[in-house]
Amino acid sequence: GYSDLLALLEDLLAWADTSYGCNRIGVTKDFQGSPHIDSSDVSFQYVASLGDFDVGGQLCVEGQRPDEVYVVETRGRLARIDGRF
Repeated sequence: GYSDLLALLEDLLAWADTSYGCNRIGVTKDFQGSPHIDSSDVSFQYVASLGDFDVGGQLCVEGQRPDEVYVVETRGRLARIDGRF
């Protein structure tokens, strides 16, 4: 159930970064976001796309200029991003 998933995700974060102070974990399914700035964030965040799927797993992150867009592959891996900019 949910508590088992939470424990696995907490273990993954502890493995990736022992000093990361996590207070929220979001889990989504078939998520397609829209451009935005995470103004409530106080630090970087980790993101991963897990599961058995054929299409998806890319996260587009805007650079310092509006015409800069970086595609971060998150499928089957853990990526560190900063959504405050």
